[in-house]
Amino acid sequence: IPGILTELHTIENPLVIVLDDYHRVDSPEVDRSVRVFIRHLPPGKTLAIGTRTQPDLEVARLRSLGRIDELDVADLSLTLDETASVLRSQNPTRTDSEVTWVHGRTEGWPAGVYLFGLVDTIDTSVGTTSDIRDYLMTEMLSNLDEKDLRFMRETAILSHLEAGSCDFITQGSSAQRILERLAASNLLIIPLDDAGDQFRYHHLLQDDLGARLERVTPPDSVASLHRRAMEWTASRGEISEAVHHAVQAGEVESAVTLVAENWYEYIMTGRGQSAYQWLSEFPDDDLRSRPRLMLAGAMLSAFTNHPRRARELAMGAEGASSAGAGFGGAASYESSVAIMRASIAAEGPAAALADARKAAEMEPSDSPFRPLLAGMIGTFIYSTSVQDTEAYPLLLEGSRAATGPPETAAYALANLALMHGWRNDADAALGYARQAIQRIDETSAGGLLIYGLPYAIAARFSVRGDGVEACRLLMKNAEQAERTASNGAPFDSMVLRTTMAEAYVAMEEYGLAREHAERALTNLAAMKEGGLVATRLDTVIRLINHADRLPGDEAGSADPLLSPREIQILSLLTTDETLQGIGDRLYVSRNTVKTHTARIYRKLGVSDRRQAIAAARRLSLI
Repeated sequence: IPGILTELHTIENPLVIVLDDYHRVDSPEVDRSVRVFIRHLPPGKTLAIGTRTQPDLEVARLRSLGRIDELDVADLSLTLDETASVLRSQNPTRTDSEVTWVHGRTEGWPAGVYLFGLVDTIDTSVGTTSDIRDYLMTEMLSNLDEKDLRFMRETAILSHLEAGSCDFITQGSSAQRILERLAASNLLIIPLDDAGDQFRYHHLLQDDLGARLERVTPPDSVASLHRRAMEWTASRGEISEAVHHAVQAGEVESAVTLVAENWYEYIMTGRGQSAYQWLSEFPDDDLRSRPRLMLAGAMLSAFTNHPRRARELAMGAEGASSAGAGFGGAASYESSVAIMRASIAAEGPAAALADARKAAEMEPSDSPFRPLLAGMIGTFIYSTSVQDTEAYPLLLEGSRAATGPPETAAYALANLALMHGWRNDADAALGYARQAIQRIDETSAGGLLIYGLPYAIAARFSVRGDGVEACRLLMKNAEQAERTASNGAPFDSMVLRTTMAEAYVAMEEYGLAREHAERALTNLAAMKEGGLVATRLDTVIRLINHADRLPGDEAGSADPLLSPREIQILSLLTTDETLQGIGDRLYVSRNTVKTHTARIYRKLGVSDRRQAIAAARRLSLI
């Protein structure tokens, strides 16, 4: 070392000395020599050490002196653009989808990206390739003893590793020591916290270990591992993991029970998107042959913007003859079907009211669905008959949420605010809206469609006092909830979008009001009737159209919420063609033309064909 240091002092130019694979060093004498070398390194000279383990080189002292730069796995990982550059330097014909897939599977690991680049055709349907598997075996796994390899294979079924879960599924007692040793060896085992309690395998390593587990372990033993993993994760409330392991263990009924008992809380706490992913764990045959699973799947699909799947699963659940259990906590399967129909409200508020009343008759007083049903019944009563004297106490009952998830109260409070907003009782509407927002904040809820409602109501009634900018912040929360709106839950979607249109009118932001009113019309068209909400939508459309026609308004030339297809149909209404004839000319059905015509009348504020033609000519639409 002294001779090398002396030689380095004679070199004037900057210089980098590289010690690679330093993890192979197992001699304390070598460590001491390198520490001496670092302490006396001449100015302008840099020592670069490549290692998979933390070397015994006084790293903490060097860090405190500012004499060391540390690059970890994240720093060394390739970006998506760099991954593309590497892959296309090897094969210029690589597609964007191939590049994105490789980057996701390797997490930017340079060696993994390079090895994928050697493959002629990248099969994105598989987890890894033989080249990468061989590399993992040769470079990282070959020096491990069989005990460690078995531990890694068996725990590779877990998404994250910690001593308790690993010991439970392997039926061992030394997981913490093994995990610490493996992590220190940097075998693509990534720490998830500073305390060293949580780890995960790199995706490539996990894929490889999983493939090895399937090859060398009997199927019954693999199923037993997943069964124990299901028990562990379910006991700790990790439902997504538990559902996955239950299906993999062949415990499909257990998986169905987990979904049936937990979907409600996940939706009410704004975690519907996570819960929706549970459905992907089940083969189609299992999904469509188990009534309880179809029930929960319909609800999850409806409130996560998957309307087609919601309709399919709802029809399957309604057509199933099941005398067994329904939702977790519900009185019966029949009651669960009624709860589902009322929640989705696919036919409009009148039919939903009948379903909600039916469910309420079957559910006991301590049912977790009582507050939700009370809130829904109150909302649907007011939406169909404007009987606030009957609706108000029901909504109050729902707001107290004596049973079920506490987030349910936010639903009833939001609808109390809506009811007072419809009566133009600004103080009460604002009060209940703020209570709902407070409850949403306290419970960290959000992400559910109806949770956007109190923000829109607060914006509508506080714009004069707080100003437009403050209301725009409120509307950001409403917009976030509105992203999940769809014809999967058309009534709630129409309520939110209509209320948002009213708020934007109050803020004099008519372009945004038009957008949400148009979307609300789409929801209305998906139902048989819209009750009072349809009347309010009529009113807000007239306000928007009036603003569009004001002299000097930037939107003054805008059509009154008519789509290009509606303009086309409107022009044909001036002829002698029947609705069937118009449909034949446009290659659509008579019912489609009828639906468009009804929407045209609603938008123009007219009731028949003659009035529509007159209004269209007055507005220069035709």
